[in-house]
Amino acid sequence: MGARCFKSGSAHSSDIYIPDRDGAESAREFENAADRLDGLMEGLDSTVQRHGLEEVPPDQDTPRPADTEITMTETTSVEYDWSATEITAADCTPRDRSPSRRARKADTCAADVEAKQREWCVWNELDQADELQRLQLAQFYQMLTQQEQREGVKPTATVGLRGSGFEITVARDNQGITLATPLHPGSATDLLMSFSAGLPLAEKFAAMLIDQAMPILAQQSNVVRLSTPTKEAPLTIVGDLHGSLEDLTEIIRQFGTPSFESRYVFNGDFVDRGDKGCEVLLVLLAFKILHPEHVHLNRGNHEDVMLNEAYGFAQEVRRKYGASTRLLSKFGELFTTMPLSAVVESSSCSAADGIFIVHGCPPSDGGIEQINALDRQQHVTTMSYDDKSKQAGQPTLIQELLWSDPVYEDGVHTSERGIGFEIGPDVITRFLQSERLGTVVRSHEAIEEGVELMFAPGEECPEGLRLYTVFSASNYSDGSNDGAVLHYTSLPEPEMHIFRTTQTPTTAEVEQRNTVKLTEILCRRHYRILRAIEHFDSHKSGLISSQQWAEAVEQAVGLRIEWLSLQQQLAPADSEGMVNYRDFLDKFCIEHIGSGGFTGLKPSFSALYDQYPLLQVAFTKWDTNHDGVIDKNEFVKGIEMLNDFMSNKPIQSDNYVHEPLDASTLFTLVDQNGDGRVQLNEFCECFRLSTQR
Repeated sequence: MGARCFKSGSAHSSDIYIPDRDGAESAREFENAADRLDGLMEGLDSTVQRHGLEEVPPDQDTPRPADTEITMTETTSVEYDWSATEITAADCTPRDRSPSRRARKADTCAADVEAKQREWCVWNELDQADELQRLQLAQFYQMLTQQEQREGVKPTATVGLRGSGFEITVARDNQGITLATPLHPGSATDLLMSFSAGLPLAEKFAAMLIDQAMPILAQQSNVVRLSTPTKEAPLTIVGDLHGSLEDLTEIIRQFGTPSFESRYVFNGDFVDRGDKGCEVLLVLLAFKILHPEHVHLNRGNHEDVMLNEAYGFAQEVRRKYGASTRLLSKFGELFTTMPLSAVVESSSCSAADGIFIVHGCPPSDGGIEQINALDRQQHVTTMSYDDKSKQAGQPTLIQELLWSDPVYEDGVHTSERGIGFEIGPDVITRFLQSERLGTVVRSHEAIEEGVELMFAPGEECPEGLRLYTVFSASNYSDGSNDGAVLHYTSLPEPEMHIFRTTQTPTTAEVEQRNTVKLTEILCRRHYRILRAIEHFDSHKSGLISSQQWAEAVEQAVGLRIEWLSLQQQLAPADSEGMVNYRDFLDKFCIEHIGSGGFTGLKPSFSALYDQYPLLQVAFTKWDTNHDGVIDKNEFVKGIEMLNDFMSNKPIQSDNYVHEPLDASTLFTLVDQNGDGRVQLNEFCECFRLSTQR
């Protein structure tokens, strides 16, 4: 495989090493296919210009990393969607240099880029809205589950918090790898290759890895100190993996197995969303056990038992190890032992160019001393609040570290995520200066290019200060994005290594997936949309303008996307620009979906069946007048009981309690048809949505 290397034209950006996909070099054989190659290069030029890059002369190419000592099938890496410019025999025609044809091709390329960017923005907004609603519903049903379990209702599958030792035997027909105690050198690489081949790991060996890794992690401080990277001892910082075994395999292939010559920081969110969370986490634990000084695991916000129920990891564990497995409780305990951040020491006492590595953001107040003072093992879930934070209405320190996001506006702001803060450059600068550091590297956000330099010297931050967001799961959650890592051989500049390990979805495929998600949201908000639309149609004509339609849908759904650009797809207007909203609403209703009006809506109901006895008991208890529905007053009283119960019975200690649930917000989410009453099917459906991956 070849490579293209670009170097930033600005003083503060870094080299970017982009590995080619197999067969990309064959494009050189088609030099006479000028028109197609022109379109390809124009698209590449626009990408280069967008990132402020300039092509490096051949004699300055960054060399590929040395081959690793392991042998495994090489994963395809894709830096751009080459399928969009596939070259065929029909393109091998005499050159046509006419300006009009080249202009048409440039317009087409620009339109493609614009469409791709639009679909990414829609996907990103849908993903953030989905996260907020899952967070609220997961907290509600987690508290409900605990209350009912303590009162004697036992669902098929339970949420584990604290685990204890247990004996597990290995089946005689076990096809997976066998691990020894203690682990033999090379076992982590063998495990990675075994998982890549599709082989399972027996529950006994999974539990063994957790048991061996926990004391190693627990003895580390909340802020792990790392030596300055050099060419002889580089450091690779890996962002969110979210169960992507392919991306982990590619990273290890590129930079080698962990050692003094290849150190790693994995910056949280190893699980959830992807379907290989168990495999990714267990491989990382094996590497940590064998190379404790060269592999470091920061906790992310998804290393949390409550989020695992909402985002799929809990269901994955049960699917792979059985509904009664106790691995969930062990994973929950493991998460509490993980450090919260890392500091890379500056290159000299006077340089102040070290790195603070954290999943979310630096704290809005306080520094490393305050972080190290935290008792992190008290936080089975980061969604609990201590008494001080609860009274102040502010997130806890651990929530800031794992949940907060940077913004361009100075100051500290309420987070749209519903937890953590939004932190301005002045706050980040103050933290870095107080700790004599120069860079923040964080993760937590999906980035279309895999990595983003948000703050740069001489811009939002003073000279010498930087903030990178790095995200390592490519084509994350059915989207279309690069994965990336930051590779440091010196300070302060990293190399940005960008890759894709799965086939890049086309813009049409991303659009289809967005449509499926939008369809579900529009159906759930059907009656709210109707009420918002009727505000514009006082004469009940059934027609409103496109602009009115866009305003009404945005108000009812709460997504800040370009609704006008989606209007023709969702609600086509007539020749006079008027939308028949009754046809639109008929199209997006549960009955239409149920009759096969849309494809792609195939949710899993396994979690619902597991919890149905619990939900039925809770529903009956809250339906105080026994009319078969829960009205808003009954719902509010039920939430008050739940808040009171949980305030008296905290999840783990007397110092940490759940944030009280907001009854009005939850009622809006659960009352899917907007009729002011919650039926049992709505109650159960919202639980399914909160646990659907």
